[in-house]
Amino acid sequence: MQIGIKIFELVNSLLIKQRITDNTSGFRAYNKEAMHFLAKNYSSFDYPEPEEIVLLGKNGFSIVEIPVRMRERQGGVSSINSIISIYYMIKVLFAVFIVAIRPRIVKEKNYVVVDICI
Repeated sequence: MQIGIKIFELVNSLLIKQRITDNTSGFRAYNKEAMHFLAKNYSSFDYPEPEEIVLLGKNGFSIVEIPVRMRERQGGVSSINSIISIYYMIKVLFAVFIVAIRPRIVKEKNYVVVDICI
């Protein structure tokens, strides 16, 4: 899974010209403008986090990562095994590129999105 995080870090950072170290974390905070924007434009795919970063970055939102310390999983297992992770990476990379080639949705504004990176 760490390889996938690094691939999304590279691809998404190149696409939005801003380094984002963890595009797969769904732990985020938004201001009112970002909430309104995402309410209309949020992805309906299974795993929308990497696409969301490109969508926000491409449409003039600033993204700020705030590092947090996470503890190891205390129980259960990940729903993403090695075979599913390859499918996931291909599917999400395709979706990210589709978002990247779409036209901008909003005019350039100084919006800020806080992304909690794990």
